[in-house]
Amino acid sequence: MLTENGVPAADVLARIDSGAVLERVRAEHEQFVESHSTWGVPTFIVDDRAVFVRLMSRPIPNGDPQESVRTIERTVELLAWAELNEFKHTSIPR
Repeated sequence: MLTENGVPAADVLARIDSGAVLERVRAEHEQFVESHSTWGVPTFIVDDRAVFVRLMSRPIPNGDPQESVRTIERTVELLAWAELNEFKHTSIPR
């Protein structure tokens, strides 16, 4: 898949095998835990704001990728609204 999309697969896999990628992920994770008090996955971060998000459904394999894009865009838009601190349903009608 990497090669099909113009990404040098051998270089990517070599960096993964070297441990450099894992070390970078660990360093960035620890940085944001410290700077934004992050916890949980997924956590969205925009500037000085961070928010843990619990979505009700996962992307559907071979589904419409635009639905995933719309979900992320909605989440980021709400994150940018400084007046919203917490929004949680009291029950889930499922």
